[in-house]
Amino acid sequence: MKKLLAMAMAILMVFSCFAGCNANTDQTDSEYVKDKGKLVVGITDYAPMDYKDENGEWTGFDAEFARLFAAELGVTVEFVEIDWDNKVFEVQSGAIDCVWNGMTITAEISEACSVSDPYINNSQVVIMKSDVVANY
Repeated sequence: MKKLLAMAMAILMVFSCFAGCNANTDQTDSEYVKDKGKLVVGITDYAPMDYKDENGEWTGFDAEFARLFAAELGVTVEFVEIDWDNKVFEVQSGAIDCVWNGMTITAEISEACSVSDPYINNSQVVIMKSDVVANY
């Protein structure tokens, strides 16, 4: 059930980004990708979400998710390593179809592109041994 929910949320995320950022307005987002025969994904090295394996192939949570999504569309996936600071420009220019990487949804991102509900929520925490905490 968790895998199905995660896949549905990932699909929603990609199509939401397409809807807000795709320069080609004559086609639906899925038609655009299917006509090209590939989903071009902007990615950065951010383990464990995305990183290259011993063969130089992208892997990790997000990379594998993108592969599954592309397979559902019946297309291949092409990963393009991007400069993270230019991610919005890369999507808006059409250089990539979407960003699929551990990304925080900010006001800037939401104003520039459509985004889905997050399919993962991360937070930073401090972990300490309980006997150390007791001394504070």
